[in-house]
Order: sequence, then C-alpha cells, then structure tokens
Amino acid sequence: MTTDQPRVNQSGFVAVHQHSILAIVPDGRLDETTAALAEVGVDLTRVDVLQGEIGADILDFDGTKHGLWAHVVRTMQKLVQRARELRSRPAQRRCGHRDSRAH
Repeated sequence: MTTDQPRVNQSGFVAVHQHSILAIVPDGRLDETTAALAEVGVDLTRVDVLQGEIGADILDFDGTKHGLWAHVVRTMQKLVQRARELRSRPAQRRCGHRDSRAH
C-alpha cells in the first residue's frame, strides 16, 4: 500500500541518520510543515514524525530502551555535541554572545 503521508511514531533505532534533517515542529504546525515539504518536492513517505510521549519514547534520548549499543551511541553523540559547544564558545564570545549557563 502506498501513501503520501509521513510515518508517525514508528519505532526503530538508527545510530546515524545520513543526508537527513531533524526538526522540532511546534504543536499544531505539523500539517503546515508537511504541506510545505511536499510543495518543495520532499517525498513524504520518507518523513518520520515522532510526536507526544510515544514519539519521545521512540526517540529514546538516552538509548536505554534500545539496549546497551544504543545507550553507548547516544552517550557518544552527547559527548561529541558537548565538545562542539565547548569549542565554539571562544568564537561566540568574540562575537559578543554571553554564556548564561551556571558552572
């Protein structure tokens, strides 16, 4: 069966998404967003939507619900992101940005 709609809350852990975009869409804007994607030629059958608590469980921020390997991958992803943030701070400060986090 073929559909021109995105997949909603379908489970499956993927360690690395290549050539993809991740976005957080505000409540009530999903239809507008998917219509805009379709308008510019995005194949909606290749779009995955995670929403609500079910979507959050599927996203599994810590990787704990998908086993040890997923947990290790998520931990590494967080460490890499934190390292990037730390490296970018000097440049941000030179541009006048301030870090408001407490240390």
